[in-house]
Amino acid sequence: MSVQTTIESYLNYITGSAGGWPANTNVAIFAGVDYIKEETTDNIYLNEMNTACGIYGSYNEQTASFNLIADYANEKGCTTAYVYGQNDSVKYNPSDFQQPIISSSFARHGISVNFEYNDNTSHTYFSQRGQNQYTGSFHLFMQTPWYSDDNLLEIVSGSFNKTPFRTILSSSPESASLIPLFNTSSFSDTNAYHPDFVVKNPAQDGTSFDNSILFHKYIAENPTYQNAVSSGSLIETYIVPSGSTVGTQGYLKSPKYEYLMTPDRQILIKKKDKLDVSIAPKFILSGDRYHMQNALLYSTPSGSLIRMYDNSTKQVQDVQIGDVVKSYKPVGMPDEFFFEDWLSYSSTDLSGSIASGSVVVRTYQEDYYGYYLINGSIKVPVMKQSMMKGARYFLKQGDTWTWAKPTEIDTGDYFLDKDGNEVEITSKTEVAQEETFYSLDVEDIDTYFTSDILVHNIPPGKCFTGDTMITLADGTYHKIKHIELGSKIKTYDVESGKLQDSIVLEVVKILHDNLVKYKFDDNTEIMATDDHPFYVDENYRTLEVGDEVLNDELNKIKVVSVEKIDGLIETYNINKTNNGKNYFANRVLVSDESETE
Repeated sequence: MSVQTTIESYLNYITGSAGGWPANTNVAIFAGVDYIKEETTDNIYLNEMNTACGIYGSYNEQTASFNLIADYANEKGCTTAYVYGQNDSVKYNPSDFQQPIISSSFARHGISVNFEYNDNTSHTYFSQRGQNQYTGSFHLFMQTPWYSDDNLLEIVSGSFNKTPFRTILSSSPESASLIPLFNTSSFSDTNAYHPDFVVKNPAQDGTSFDNSILFHKYIAENPTYQNAVSSGSLIETYIVPSGSTVGTQGYLKSPKYEYLMTPDRQILIKKKDKLDVSIAPKFILSGDRYHMQNALLYSTPSGSLIRMYDNSTKQVQDVQIGDVVKSYKPVGMPDEFFFEDWLSYSSTDLSGSIASGSVVVRTYQEDYYGYYLINGSIKVPVMKQSMMKGARYFLKQGDTWTWAKPTEIDTGDYFLDKDGNEVEITSKTEVAQEETFYSLDVEDIDTYFTSDILVHNIPPGKCFTGDTMITLADGTYHKIKHIELGSKIKTYDVESGKLQDSIVLEVVKILHDNLVKYKFDDNTEIMATDDHPFYVDENYRTLEVGDEVLNDELNKIKVVSVEKIDGLIETYNINKTNNGKNYFANRVLVSDESETE
């Protein structure tokens, strides 16, 4: 059975089953399906909360769904349609793939379509409210409207009647694909506080694995997570109580990618707004969740030629620690230690820049799914997770040179090659395949040439060993290797001098060979990379004997010894939280990646 066929056999619902129109209002909701697991039974509630964006399924299914919505708009006498996307990720909701389908569906009736991409997705709707007929316009929300202070309240309350939409969908030739959940063991309750929900019986509708039920890849929903969800950087696998709650039940929501584990334990990956499906790359099992390994550091695919200092080349996988590569330091560029400074570096004049050599001090390798093919030969990893660090390419946009993320590379821009020449970018296509990428950590100049294109090295983060205990929000402790996205931990507000609770948004696992053991005068010990910053004297820096740091009771403890640890060791770091720049590791206040990078 093909991967496409296999995954389609598990996609037993789509978001389109949760749409509708409140009485006397020209508004449609194309909604998402959200999970709640009952605490006292084995049932899974699929709450159709009008929150998620996009559609699952094939081109024909999407066309049929939007045709039905357009037919309804035509019956209502509308001449204009406004489509509202999620303001945090307007390029995905509706996706570039969906937009022409939507436009074509409405064009069948001569209805023009406007995609409302602004900070307030309800902008046009609310500018027209109170005009009764909305001047002949139809409003299609691909997510929950931001405000519900008038008749839109019906959309997110128990009084909302979705029967018309369900009836239209059910009459479609595609109905078996669009809403099969109503043809299984599920049932609907229109009297619930939430507009609609279905109940899935795990024995009949789910796949079990290690006492967890697998339907789809979902993420806990709360306001803090919205940006991370829209960027695709937060991912969970299993249906478990997590995140914010509805009553006493865990509440989970869809991200930008769908992952699924089949009964034979193959992990499948499908991008939400594309049809591409393939076997997923390597995953990390963390607690009861699988996460993709962090490949966002890597800039150089296997087989790429690295320009050496003597002007010879080596394939990147053959580069060894101690090799000297050709480097280039743009005039005025800060060292990589000042992460935010070099990221914001720009120049219109490269006069005075230095071409030199740098020594390879570390090499890293990772399999990664998806890359951009630039000019038909240069492979750049697809990195849309805006909250995560990633490779940077020296790019001229207009008259200005900057360090750009892969998503910022565009045709008409220019790379810089080994001879200082500008290389125009004439094409950029996305390839949905797995590729092995490498990263080199080089010193003293933090750049090198891959495929004769200048890139900046980004060595993986400053980390702790897996057994390091993290202070949780409730005052208990958990090993860092078991910390999950969405975990609530204790952090420190440096401005108020008070403890606060924060939500973990990013965790990485990396092998390091530069660890040290710090011992403190209260017998606390902690193993960390020798470059990990701690909070010392109201600043973040590495530790020396005699330095005083804060613990999770806000008492000062002193470093009494530093011991080098030999060997390659698996390490972890919390790279991002929602409102903190730090966390407590073995009760000691340390920086996360966001503070010093």
